Amino acid sequence: MKPDDDDTLKAALAEAHRADTARSPSFDKAWRAARRGSQTRASPVPWLVTCATLVTAAGLAMWLVSQLGPPPAQIPAGTVWRGPTDFLLETPGLVTLRTVPQLVPTLPDSVLRPDPDARRGNP
Repeated sequence: MKPDDDDTLKAALAEAHRADTARSPSFDKAWRAARRGSQTRASPVPWLVTCATLVTAAGLAMWLVSQLGPPPAQIPAGTVWRGPTDFLLETPGLVTLRTVPQLVPTLPDSVLRPDPDARRGNP
């Protein structure tokens, strides 16, 4: 860059900053306006809308429950429901699925329970 360009650029930036300063309010003025704005009362409309929605939902739930009708008849004692496709759930290995398998050791008893009096290693 040439020195002339540098001076021209500095002058243009200084002019832009002066224009910004003239358009923007001072910090104290903005701070006072913000403090005044925080002291205003909030509108009750959001609370009213929320309460009206909750009351409407509760009323709708009560109306739906009242429209359900009587509960279904109870199945008489001693009867068991057998669905027409229950046989599909009966698998050949169902007995093994309902019991705990027996684990039988395949090693000799002397390996599983060594003699505590037997000496090990060199004397």
